[in-house]
Amino acid sequence: LIRGIGARNDGPAEAETAAIAGEQVLVAARDVPQGAALTPSDLAVVLFPTDSIAPSFIRLSNQPSAQADYVNAVTRRPFAQGEPITLGSVVQPDGRGFMAAQLAPGFRAVSIEIDNETAAGGYIQVNDRVDVIATYSVENREGGGDQINSDIILQDVRVLALGETTQPQTTGESPAVVQAGVAVLELSQEDARVLALADEMGTLN
Repeated sequence: LIRGIGARNDGPAEAETAAIAGEQVLVAARDVPQGAALTPSDLAVVLFPTDSIAPSFIRLSNQPSAQADYVNAVTRRPFAQGEPITLGSVVQPDGRGFMAAQLAPGFRAVSIEIDNETAAGGYIQVNDRVDVIATYSVENREGGGDQINSDIILQDVRVLALGETTQPQTTGESPAVVQAGVAVLELSQEDARVLALADEMGTLN
């Protein structure tokens, strides 16, 4: 008899025992839209094979506290669940390009002066959507002084910032009052033109 014929190899296969060489990489824990401020639940860490890691990936070997460091960073583009967060695709709130990261494609940031009366008593928050009203006077041809008119010139406009406040309120049971003298709105090119013309003609609310 020849020993070994048909004998089963009980040892684990070499491919099964070989450890996968890789590094931990910061990824999106769920789908994240453009312009979102990252929260702890938006971020996760996943082991990626070394040969699939791009230079732009955020590796924990280089930045061990990355998962905490990127909380409140703003996405410059959408991310799918499990997609690596890359260095050029997010910006810190106090960094250059923050406002550009907030804007939807084709839109621009335009500021207008506000006060408590024109900002709903200070209860408007970042990311709220508002209407812009222009109040202006026209000459009354029938006499008796000028006539005051008010018209809604823009509707459903997103608020990008209120003064130095660039993030919506995330804590507390009731909205906090935001005291600001300037509101930054997200407008299309045509809406920005309408706003500038209305500002020349009267008062914006």
